[in-house]
Amino acid sequence: MKELTNNLKKLAASLKNKKAREENNLFIVEGVPLCNELLGSDYRTEFVIVRSNPDDIIKQLADEFQKQNTEVYIARSRQFEQLATTDSPQGIIAVARIKEGSRPVNGNFIALDGISDPGNLGTIVRTADWFGFRTILVGGYSVDKYNPKVVRSTMGSIFRCEIIYCPCLRQYIKEYYEDYEIFGAALNAKVKMEECKPSGKFGIVLGNEAHGISPETMEILTVPYLITGRGKAESLNVAVAAGISMYHFSVYNMV
Repeated sequence: MKELTNNLKKLAASLKNKKAREENNLFIVEGVPLCNELLGSDYRTEFVIVRSNPDDIIKQLADEFQKQNTEVYIARSRQFEQLATTDSPQGIIAVARIKEGSRPVNGNFIALDGISDPGNLGTIVRTADWFGFRTILVGGYSVDKYNPKVVRSTMGSIFRCEIIYCPCLRQYIKEYYEDYEIFGAALNAKVKMEECKPSGKFGIVLGNEAHGISPETMEILTVPYLITGRGKAESLNVAVAAGISMYHFSVYNMV
């Protein structure tokens, strides 16, 4: 292992910001579980940083990266803490290359219309992976999918799902998923979710935490649906609504 250089330290630190991620085409993967997932994925790892005096688990993980010809650098504790994006860092950070040009996938999908909270986006990706929805369309005004909190919240599912950024979600769905039934969760819908039974390929749309699905995206829905409740809460958290929706629709997710 080599000592971390100032240039690499500055580069890794800059990747906490979206602009730097886009300019360098790189993002941060932090912690043992996520670095393990990265190691087994088809993402390219540029380099790895470990805190000085690593434990045996991190040493072993660093060795695995080195076997893949990835450079591993040692950072002093203070340096490492400055780079970490968590309050209690585990002692390993990888810098990975962003994939170029996601492509449409022929399968049932989840579409997210302006999800702004990174924890919500990451949780939805993780839940989609659990229920077998491997294609996630992320509309404009949504948080960056490579935001460190998003990456952490996916718990590794980001490496197994095809997450496609769509500046105009409505247009993307119309162009690539014209023959799909499009269901969307909406508070003013008349059809209950339990009544939704796709007859073929389909997508599920979930909207912004505060405003729901945008009017332009609402226009392409085949069926807006309501998640019924029995209490008095005004609305559901979007990640919770996504989980309930995917649980219901997963029985039809055979494509």
